[in-house]
Amino acid sequence: MKLTTIVRDGAWRTVILSARPTSHVPVMIDIGAAVDILVTQSGSGRLHWVSRWEGPWGVWKAPADMIDIVRHGWPAVSALELLERIFWAFARTGDGAAAENALLEPEAVTWQAPLPEPPAYLYLHNNSTVALNFQFTDYGRREILHPRNRPVTAMIGTGEPLFTNDAGYVKTDMEFGFVVGPDAHLLDDETAMDHVFGYTVTTDSRLNAYTTSYNTLSDKQRYQGAAGACMDKACDGYGAFGPVIVTADEVGNPQDLLGHIHCNGVERGRCHTGGYLDPVRDILANLSRMMTVPAGTVVAMGGAAYDGFAVKGDMRRPGQNHVSISFERVGAIHHDLVYPDEPRARQRGPQSPYLHRRRQLGLPSSDMPDLKPGDVPAATRALWAIMYNVGRKHDPDYPAPYLYPRTSLRRAEEPIVLGPAHRDVEISVQLAAVIGTRTQYQVPADKVLDGLLGLALFIGIADLGVLQRGVDDANASSYYFGYFQSRFGDGFNRIAPPVPISELNDKWRDAPMRIEIEGHGAAEGAVSDYDTGVERMIEWISKGVTMLPGDVAALGPGNACVKVPMTGSPGSKWKLRAGIKGLVDIDTHIEDQRDERVGNWHKLKIGPSDLT
Repeated sequence: MKLTTIVRDGAWRTVILSARPTSHVPVMIDIGAAVDILVTQSGSGRLHWVSRWEGPWGVWKAPADMIDIVRHGWPAVSALELLERIFWAFARTGDGAAAENALLEPEAVTWQAPLPEPPAYLYLHNNSTVALNFQFTDYGRREILHPRNRPVTAMIGTGEPLFTNDAGYVKTDMEFGFVVGPDAHLLDDETAMDHVFGYTVTTDSRLNAYTTSYNTLSDKQRYQGAAGACMDKACDGYGAFGPVIVTADEVGNPQDLLGHIHCNGVERGRCHTGGYLDPVRDILANLSRMMTVPAGTVVAMGGAAYDGFAVKGDMRRPGQNHVSISFERVGAIHHDLVYPDEPRARQRGPQSPYLHRRRQLGLPSSDMPDLKPGDVPAATRALWAIMYNVGRKHDPDYPAPYLYPRTSLRRAEEPIVLGPAHRDVEISVQLAAVIGTRTQYQVPADKVLDGLLGLALFIGIADLGVLQRGVDDANASSYYFGYFQSRFGDGFNRIAPPVPISELNDKWRDAPMRIEIEGHGAAEGAVSDYDTGVERMIEWISKGVTMLPGDVAALGPGNACVKVPMTGSPGSKWKLRAGIKGLVDIDTHIEDQRDERVGNWHKLKIGPSDLT
């Protein structure tokens, strides 16, 4: 089965890509409209061979959206396959004219990313044998998965344009992707594939909005370069995937597929998914050890061949330029390449690409005029935190923010649970900013505070497994990607209700921060310890990323942090108190479920803890 999302009457609609039984001409079935028609016809006695249809959503009830489908896994696929058969039988023997009201011509609709707002879009780095053999030749960099994350503001679907920068540059490349469903947690190799709902074409698209700035640093460290690439790929409109989700049963072996990329009709590259170092099964099993991977998560497996194809200015041809990426059994995704002097680029201008796109599609405003401090983190769609923001480890004008899965964010007062696959952890109190009722894009530093809902106490937790070895040239990438993943865990990021700026005085910039954990000690720091402050952080992130109401950006771990080594005694509990003077004090507790029998999340052999 092939499923995707379209825009119809200013709203997202979930559709089945089907074919007319007599002519085999492709056509879309609007799932919600089809159910409505069949319910009406069933009540009037026009369905003579079936009295009811039932899916995981109830009797004659349609799924709310694509996530509502994938979260049920195979039972949802079976139910929709039956719905499709009932619908076509009704069209043939009941009322074909009525059935037409649920049918759409693929060429006449606006396709979207199959999951317009996935809970996470994780994309891997350094997962190709070709890339490692001919580009990096450093297998020491590939000890663990190298995932990063894209925000919902980056998502686009097939047929939507890719805009180049002023120099005519945009990068896009072929990546094979899969969609998780149902939720995946603590899977092994035998059970992982039960949680792969289907497959899609993903792309390695990016804009050089950030990387060139990092490249100007004379003492650039690898993590700053990685942050630049992370930010470039998070830019509005560069998280393309689609055209559909093909359910796992129709694809078969995901490691035996050919892929191609064409630019202006000329092949630029090809690949075979068997060239991935980590296959689908291992990737999902590994990710599920660190976190619960929520249904609807898109995982792009990384550049499948030579990594880094880019469209540059000298590749431009007269007329409309175009790129397409395809994988057999899954489909092809197509994009026009739009240069700065073309009408579509001039029409968009300097405004938020995300908001411009929504207006063109007729989608509702992203503003949340009724947003209240108590709505966070439920309303949060993006969570950012800066890496190494104390001790002048980087130029404060060029911070290193990373985007973390939304599933890692919880309320600060909820109990902290250390899961079975986690090991020694470090817990820190941090300062975070929360975006207010209106979206923010390219915000100058002196206007940042005006656009905030407030400032908040933030608690960050990091699994120290990979990090305890220290860092050297042999494992630098594993160290930095380990630092990033170490904060993926369920509830590993906590936030208290934000305090409006109007209720704070200027002393918040120097406010003391303190954390105390029963049996493990206490530590103190201050907001003034941070190299990059709130204003520069938001200014930098919003340079190419539209920040949505309720989004959170934390300044990262500083001096107020306490380490909690693994005790070997699952079931232990410790009280935790954290506070930032003038904001809030939080009391909660830690529940220790760490279990040596489960093994660590990364499966590397790490020596004895230096904390015990």
